[in-house]
Amino acid sequence: MKLFDENCFALLLKTIDHGMKEFTLKIKNTGEFKVGNSNLVYSGKCIIQKYDDLKCIYRISLTHKGRKLQFKARCQVMDWFEGYERKSFGFIETDSNGLYEHSFLESEIENFGKFREQNWYPRFHVTLIN
Repeated sequence: MKLFDENCFALLLKTIDHGMKEFTLKIKNTGEFKVGNSNLVYSGKCIIQKYDDLKCIYRISLTHKGRKLQFKARCQVMDWFEGYERKSFGFIETDSNGLYEHSFLESEIENFGKFREQNWYPRFHVTLIN
């Protein structure tokens, strides 16, 4: 999988400028991507909860030309090696500050016993709403 970087973000911004409203993000590492006065902030972490269940939390914020974009996104948990969808969640809209947050428990995922082996990744189907 090609890693998302500033070059990918610059291309994404150009397509948004040309009217694209829907796209998919596959970002491996937590980070901030900046191009001019536009940025995308992505964070993801998993923490152990009660009864040894793992909770994963993902946050995305997207600013374009200095303006926070409102969007809705759907998280899919994908198998890293075989490419199939392990779990798909419904759309969640950003809050009034333009922050998208999605969390889920390991026990919600198919074959969650293998989940901690990190043979999965999240991807986000994003739809701009402003």
